[in-house]
Amino acid sequence: GEITGAAVVLQAASACNRGEAPTHLRTWCESKGLAKRKIPRIYIVDEEQLPQTSVGKYRRQELPSLLKLGETTSQQWQATGATSSMMSEATVGFRFVLSIMVCFNHIGDHAWPLEIGPHTQWSQAVTSFRTMGDIGVVCFAILAGFSLTLSVDQPFARSGFLRFYESRLVPIHLIYLISSLLCAINRLCFCPPSRFQPYSYGSIESCKATPLRLSWGGTWVASLVVLAFSLQAWPIGTVVWQISYYTWFSSAYQFCIFMYPFIHHALCDKASRGGLVLVATNIAVHGLHYLTLVVMWVPYLGYFRDADDESGNYFLYAGYMFPPFWAIRFACGSLLGFTFLHFRPEQQRSAWMWGVVTDALTACICVAYVVIIVFGVEVKHRLSNKSEMESRVFCAQIPRFGTPLLCLYLYGLAVGKGFTARCLQNRYLVRRLAPLSYSIYLLHQPVFEWFSFATRGAWWSRSKNFVWFSPDPIAVSWWESLLIVVLTVLFSHVITKATNTHFMGKWLAFVRWATCRSRRANQDSVQLVAAAIEQLSGIRAGPKTLLRDCGLASLGISALVSVLGNMDASVRPSTTDMLRCETVQHVIDVVDACRSTRNSV
Repeated sequence: GEITGAAVVLQAASACNRGEAPTHLRTWCESKGLAKRKIPRIYIVDEEQLPQTSVGKYRRQELPSLLKLGETTSQQWQATGATSSMMSEATVGFRFVLSIMVCFNHIGDHAWPLEIGPHTQWSQAVTSFRTMGDIGVVCFAILAGFSLTLSVDQPFARSGFLRFYESRLVPIHLIYLISSLLCAINRLCFCPPSRFQPYSYGSIESCKATPLRLSWGGTWVASLVVLAFSLQAWPIGTVVWQISYYTWFSSAYQFCIFMYPFIHHALCDKASRGGLVLVATNIAVHGLHYLTLVVMWVPYLGYFRDADDESGNYFLYAGYMFPPFWAIRFACGSLLGFTFLHFRPEQQRSAWMWGVVTDALTACICVAYVVIIVFGVEVKHRLSNKSEMESRVFCAQIPRFGTPLLCLYLYGLAVGKGFTARCLQNRYLVRRLAPLSYSIYLLHQPVFEWFSFATRGAWWSRSKNFVWFSPDPIAVSWWESLLIVVLTVLFSHVITKATNTHFMGKWLAFVRWATCRSRRANQDSVQLVAAAIEQLSGIRAGPKTLLRDCGLASLGISALVSVLGNMDASVRPSTTDMLRCETVQHVIDVVDACRSTRNSV
């Protein structure tokens, strides 16, 4: 939990001034191959400031108080943070692709043989596509750990845990609450008290009691409590309504974030021991991931499968969402980040080879999808003939078994070479569409529900004939599926922009007020921008850090404007000026200009 620092005294003949020295020293450390996490925070001091003993030895124990490490000064902040991007923008664009894959995993009918037909060719193709549909959520988990590790440049001090949790969870929680509110209103519409039925396993009625066998009001209260505390992914989530069907992944992600400081500490220690230890740790962590599959399937196949369909359903349902299992996949991504930092493949002469690897894997994935669609997997050829529930969970295991390959694929994308990476680095995709990914993931449910009611006169709510977090998709044509996706993207854009522009600053200020941690007014533009960026992203960025590396490109700029304005009412930069900013220093310049204009009035 310690943070490494270095107090540096400049020679009189030094070519750089005190402000430039920290950046030059960090750049020099990187040029010597020192891993980013090992580069100390650099503080420029005068010789006479250094505490010494009577015999002239430096007293290192007194340096923290000398440097005032408990405070955030402009000079200290400028000495920290990344100076350049390492991960390719292809990984950013890939997030949007994953969100669209998740949409098609839920939009469109299941052409299961046990369901009443006839089924269209589109339904059959989508059903086969879903055989590997969980690639989306598995890649999201890995990519979250991967990108987070590349953005954290120092080990966590225990005193900084709460600030890390706040910066990582509070900003995204606002869109989570909006999505949950919309889904709750929709459920009220299709599940009034008059339609409420008692619990019956296998019933396709959505407005029914859960295994808790509570009343309509009691079921609502229990479900809302679980939703409010983000407990949907835990076993308790299987015995209440999943009001917002896909926020179970948000629940699992929040647990991953809670565990991240501990994951980072453990993996950072292994990564510091050299390449061989790093490779061995990769093997061990992936082995642990496969152990989670054993823990899930051995009890089911050995007992539940032949004993009781209902108990087996709830066991697999709970295991599918269980947050500690997802934390291990998240750790696989975090370890991928440490591996990337150690080997820095994007700087090697052989970087082009990663483009070949990525393109080859892209081709393999595309061919696999074509084959399973042509051969009618899950339509003509089921992975399980015992039940739809078992077949659904068998499909979910395919991406999990392929986790090492998915890690390899994301590693290659991060290098940024090859045709696939070039396509995913498209400026419009990265700047405009990718920032909508999380909103698309959460909001495609209410959009599909509204479309269903508007065009069919019935809500998308009919349950599957087994217990699951989402209902059975309704039959739609291919063009309707595309239309729903387009409507989801447009709606996500409106909600994200409105949230970032008008509510994000107030939301963050409210959370700090509610937790009795109101922020003091900042004295200068550097501190103001530093605090705003850290509050939004959790990253202690340096002046040369790219905004996209902080997750603040495009629509994130609106959130930054909102937060800056809420922290200092005099700072109201135009969105146009902010959109021109590429680095943190550009934002500081815009804030300085705003303050200069205010003072001149």
